[in-house]
Amino acid sequence: MDGMRGCFRVYGRLTGLVFAAAAVACSQDTPSPAVTTGTPGTAPSVEALALGTSAVPATLPTQLPTHPQEFHAQALAEFERVRGLDALPGAPGFERDRAALVARAKAEPLFFVSPPKPDPTEEAGVRSVRLQFEQSDFAWRELKDLLRRFATQRRVTRQLLLRDGYLYSEKADHSFTLVSQVRPDHLFDDEEIWIQRGEKLLHARKGEKGRYYFSDGPEQAQRVRLLHLDRIGTGPVPKALHRDFRSLRSRLFFERARVTFITEDYLIADLRYERHWVPTLLRSDGPQLERVGELIPEADAREVAEAKQRLETESRLVSKLRDAMRAQIDEALPFDEPKTEVGQQDGSLRRPWHSAYLEGRERYRFNEDSYPVFDELGRPLVPQVCIDFMVDTFERAGGRWWRGRDLGERGVSTGKLDMSLYDRDALRQTSYFVRFAEQHPEWFEVLTFPKRTRVELGYKPQFFRWLINNNEEFRAGDIILIRGQTPWDAVEEHTHSFFIYETDPMTGVPIAIAGNAGPANLWSWETEARRTPNRTVRTRIRPKVDWLKTFLSIDTNEELQAPRLVSGRR
Repeated sequence: MDGMRGCFRVYGRLTGLVFAAAAVACSQDTPSPAVTTGTPGTAPSVEALALGTSAVPATLPTQLPTHPQEFHAQALAEFERVRGLDALPGAPGFERDRAALVARAKAEPLFFVSPPKPDPTEEAGVRSVRLQFEQSDFAWRELKDLLRRFATQRRVTRQLLLRDGYLYSEKADHSFTLVSQVRPDHLFDDEEIWIQRGEKLLHARKGEKGRYYFSDGPEQAQRVRLLHLDRIGTGPVPKALHRDFRSLRSRLFFERARVTFITEDYLIADLRYERHWVPTLLRSDGPQLERVGELIPEADAREVAEAKQRLETESRLVSKLRDAMRAQIDEALPFDEPKTEVGQQDGSLRRPWHSAYLEGRERYRFNEDSYPVFDELGRPLVPQVCIDFMVDTFERAGGRWWRGRDLGERGVSTGKLDMSLYDRDALRQTSYFVRFAEQHPEWFEVLTFPKRTRVELGYKPQFFRWLINNNEEFRAGDIILIRGQTPWDAVEEHTHSFFIYETDPMTGVPIAIAGNAGPANLWSWETEARRTPNRTVRTRIRPKVDWLKTFLSIDTNEELQAPRLVSGRR
């Protein structure tokens, strides 16, 4: 086997054989094409694979060939065998506008092997109302009226709003409207329901005021908030029409995926590792995907392996940052704005909070208003302006944070990063933080978008096209600064900052952002566009991997999970 090193790696099991092989494959970093499928029983030609026309065995032998060329040929044959299976169509209508759909509404960014369809038993009158809503240019108002009109007719509401059980739309305005207005109790009145979100199957029970609360999973006891593309139902769970590439990415650490062939049980997809697109055979168990094998040119094997290692390290480091983000979000840390202001006093609460905390007090006062030092669980309620969320995330991920009420003597836990060494008060100003990042190129990579290219968030079709066209400039863990006039100040421009929390594995566009706009939270670009439509994206600041490694500890044996896309507050 020594002669085969660098030619292939061993992965998951298929028909009794674990395999992966070197082959002629795409390594150019080209734009992602549309999903390609063939007609049933045919194998579309794929120039990159250079497959032959020899007979293909139904299964591979259980004995691993000892000669590289023999192994190579059989691996290619398995790809060809899958391409000979009946193909599924995917969801071309959804994929056509995928980037805008997953960026504008908070969604689990699924890939569909077949498009979800309306209930075939719906009556003509219901179909007419559904089509009217789906074609409406006033989705928000229409949906509000529908939910009121059919408040007690949940079967009708399901037929109007669900497709094969999915909260699904191929129009961005409608998808945002569905997520914003639809609750599970609009659709069901059963004591128990299930929610299929990505590869996870979650359950919920009806509770207070008829609302549903998760009874298992990472959000147990929290009220169910639906995401776009969630599947919801009762009784037996139908066969999934979706596949979860985001969860697969948390295991394989690729950057992007483009699907080239779809069957009931398999997908062939090109997965990108830096500049290399690697043809990969995936087996599906419902929505869950497993890598079976991949085709890597022998000449690229070392470079691809090194790229995978770098991407895994980066993914694990960003996961540590997300843990710190989530802690602040789950604690709902307050925005640092006094209840009563004399002029502009944002940022004035943190210092009196800090004094009260160290002095052992439970409350503090500012402008005659009273504020708590801890929340009801004894966790420090540290006031934050938006840029505090960034700095606090770095420090907290490195182990530095204020101790809770019941964790012994009050004070700050020792961590591996202490930003107070760098004028912590000045770092609360976004302009200073940008200069600080520019002055530390060994820590940060700073990108300023030219004025001529900026698009205001409120011009949503144009802005989301800009976001899509610039998708290569954004990664999870990046800090984004937007600036412009706001609804509360038509004269002065104001800056807001947040992290990119997650990106779509297919298109790369950011789909969730995290920060503190009062209180700390997760939200979508659409929400930000509606809140401050005149701002533009000015700066992207990327923390460098080598700097993150100086204060973050990672365990390469730790199994990562795709990060949750909801706030997680109780």
